[in-house]
Amino acid sequence: MEELQIYNEILYSYKRCMEIGLISSLLSPVITLKEEDLQIAFVK
Repeated sequence: MEELQIYNEILYSYKRCMEIGLISSLLSPVITLKEEDLQIAFVK
């Protein structure tokens, strides 16, 4: 029973990491665009 709980916790944390990874990979183009806009604004 104890092993199953540990397995479920690992699986849950793995799923969370995957979700965070997906979200960050989706957001990264947006973040880089914003950084470029900031650099352009800063140069002006």
